[in-house]
Amino acid sequence: MAQDLVQAVGRWRLVLAARTLRGHDPAVRRLEVLRVALKPLSWRCVGLYDKREFRFPVPLLWVYASGRADDIGAVVTVRALPGEAWGYFEAGDGRGGFISPCGDAKAAAEALDLLLKHRLFPSREYA
Repeated sequence: MAQDLVQAVGRWRLVLAARTLRGHDPAVRRLEVLRVALKPLSWRCVGLYDKREFRFPVPLLWVYASGRADDIGAVVTVRALPGEAWGYFEAGDGRGGFISPCGDAKAAAEALDLLLKHRLFPSREYA
């Protein structure tokens, strides 16, 4: 029984990974929506979207602080979720780096804002 469950999860991950790799253009559009939502929160963003130039299979959005703390930031990507949905993830953390679903860019920007503020000021509490 447990082995069947592990196999089913493994198959599902392959389907999601394939959808993620095929969804380059929709991912870029979603990352651009997130970029617009982050602008009023004073985060700088650099889109790393060209597969040939950056040699990475999925588009990335580098979000970082401006000024003296420009080494604080996150690299965000879009991954497929079950049910034909998409989600924002911190790149490099796999599915453990989930930030927010793509349906609400403002909520995703606020979640990323809290994550980055915590990295900037680890001793402060952010609600």
